[in-house]
Amino acid sequence: MKRMIAMLLVCCVILSGFTALSAAPTEEQWKDLTDYRIMVGDPSGELREQDGITRAEAVKMICASMGMTGAAQGLPTAFKDVPETHWAAGYIALAAQMGIVQGDENGLFAPNAQITNEEMLKMIVAALGYAPMADMRGGYPAGYTMLGTSLGLTADMTLQTNVTALRSDAALMMVRALDIPLMKQVGFGSTVEYAIMNGENGVELQTLRMLLQ
Repeated sequence: MKRMIAMLLVCCVILSGFTALSAAPTEEQWKDLTDYRIMVGDPSGELREQDGITRAEAVKMICASMGMTGAAQGLPTAFKDVPETHWAAGYIALAAQMGIVQGDENGLFAPNAQITNEEMLKMIVAALGYAPMADMRGGYPAGYTMLGTSLGLTADMTLQTNVTALRSDAALMMVRALDIPLMKQVGFGSTVEYAIMNGENGVELQTLRMLLQ
């Protein structure tokens, strides 16, 4: 009986998708995010930590974390429901070019819709260059969720599936991503290969934080 109960508890944790503890960004981590302009407050300077985050806001965070805010300016819109006048049109177009985001079957992006935890995690994993590995592990959402968890993005966090990502949770995943070694393609043509840029065995260390400095 005890063994059966233990197995049921394990299944509940797996089905929830994430661990059952709680974590939040520290003051130092919030400072990193604001100093790098990855997250900024509203006109009153409030970060609104417990509010949801839109798909457009999440894409802006991703582009800023990659040091590509300037590269996003002036790009033509990539989706029918993202007019060129939309404040995030350039960020969304850049993320689409890089394969970080995709539209639906109708070519729509829904920039003002709130993003889910799984979608946020998928974007961060892709920004780190691990999309090929995540796709090999089952793709979206399971492959990206498992890989993001193994990279430490969701450690000690309470995250539910198919619900809106809170700004605080998105912030914590994003600031953790800054120090994770990037994965890059090092082989092309008939010998496509990828390497984790972790500074070991002669491989150069590369992280998002290094791109921002």
